[in-house]
Amino acid sequence: MAVEASRPKNSSDRAAIPGDLTQIQRLRRQLGPADCRRVPMSGADRYFDQGDLIVSEGLRKLFPFCVECKHRKNFRLEHVFMGVKDFFDYHRQVLDACNREGNTRTPMVVIQGQGGLIFAAVPSLTVVSMKYKLPDTAAVVSYRTTHLRWFMTDLDSMLQAIFTREAAQTA
Repeated sequence: MAVEASRPKNSSDRAAIPGDLTQIQRLRRQLGPADCRRVPMSGADRYFDQGDLIVSEGLRKLFPFCVECKHRKNFRLEHVFMGVKDFFDYHRQVLDACNREGNTRTPMVVIQGQGGLIFAAVPSLTVVSMKYKLPDTAAVVSYRTTHLRWFMTDLDSMLQAIFTREAAQTA
């Protein structure tokens, strides 16, 4: 079962993902929308080091992730369990981007299907070692790729865990 082919990153359905991040940034007065923006057509340049989001140095302190964003009309959560090759290729893409920049950030895959939730997946070690606490109501799916075990949850829960941790550390 194949997942729909890629579309240009300037498609309107991609705009929501960085917008979610900048909305949270605005809660912190030292950051603004310029701290996080999409990379247009980053897949066209396999040597580009940023992933799908350009994240400022200031935001990297709060959000230390290299992000691969995908919007696929026919993506379903079952693809995680069915071993759909395209789904696992997204993980390879973000790991390659992390490797190119010297593994200074943590990989994150953000994916949305047709009108559904936006999911975020990070290596499980990230959640445990960095002590991110997901909300008690967050559903989590754990799965394995070739080299890593990943945790996937909805993007809102992931962002809440990241920025709640940051707020606790700066208080």
